[in-house]
Amino acid sequence: MKHVIAIVVFLSTTVPLRAGCGSASCPLDTNALNRLAAGTWTLDLSLQYIDQDQLRIGSRKANAGEMHGPHHDEVRTVNRIATALLSYAPAPRLDLSASMPYVSRAHDHLASSHEHHSRGIAPQHNTVPESWSLDGIGDVVLQARYAIADFDTATRSGLWLIGGVKLPTGKHDERNEEGEIAELPVQPGSGSIDAIAGLSYQGNVVRNSGGMFANVPYFVSAIYQMRTGGTDGYRLGNQLELNAGGAYPLRSVDLLLQMNARVRAKDDIGDEPEEEPFTGGSFVYVSPGLRVPVGARAAAYALVQIPVYQDVNAIQLTSDVNYVLGIQTRF
Repeated sequence: MKHVIAIVVFLSTTVPLRAGCGSASCPLDTNALNRLAAGTWTLDLSLQYIDQDQLRIGSRKANAGEMHGPHHDEVRTVNRIATALLSYAPAPRLDLSASMPYVSRAHDHLASSHEHHSRGIAPQHNTVPESWSLDGIGDVVLQARYAIADFDTATRSGLWLIGGVKLPTGKHDERNEEGEIAELPVQPGSGSIDAIAGLSYQGNVVRNSGGMFANVPYFVSAIYQMRTGGTDGYRLGNQLELNAGGAYPLRSVDLLLQMNARVRAKDDIGDEPEEEPFTGGSFVYVSPGLRVPVGARAAAYALVQIPVYQDVNAIQLTSDVNYVLGIQTRF
């Protein structure tokens, strides 16, 4: 079977948005299906597109105005995240990776107005449109995976220990044309150093098709991201991601499928604690896709991520579908 390569953007693309903005990146395992031989490099270039235009209260869809935020009401957030992921296997049991996102985000909400409030409108009624167009390098993630048990050198199957760090390389002080600084989680970077830890099991099932044998790789993984700091009194909530999936080889294409879950704790907003109930939530997705070879050493892939369960705190923006496109080459 053709060597199966990574099918999604890297873990560090996760840049969760603030109160009311739900899940602003695709929770997909980046390295589980990228089983490099020792001494091999891969470069993955990918793009996520997430249009958060659906308000949700808890697990049900909602309409604008059903629940007002204390300082603003969310309208829409469009996320485009391009990622370069470089991976290297210096030894059979060890994988190293470095990833850098470029974030392009458009964010709109309705803010409160003292002028309107003085005319008798309730303080929680937000009426003034504000918008931001934010572009820039995001936060870099460095990650290592080491096989600790049940390791098979030929297929690189086994139990892998995951460790990493997210660095505060992205900007977190961008403003709009009116000079209003964007909320920290809308920024390209979060301004914090985060610790990453987890476990992944990679296995294989042998497929027999007309006397032709091929390995069908599969994986399960759990990855926890702990925020170790914040910016200007704002600390994003810790989050857990659970992923499972595999790749099924056909004659000229691989069928890809992942199940992905993310549970994110509420943010810690020191100077505006009234915003905290509007953050955090739980999300479950099914992510089917295809991978096709491009020459001898590259492949292109596409995935559609469909939410099957979304439960947010208070009212937040969510998306109805997410898209991932990419190409990877090994050398």
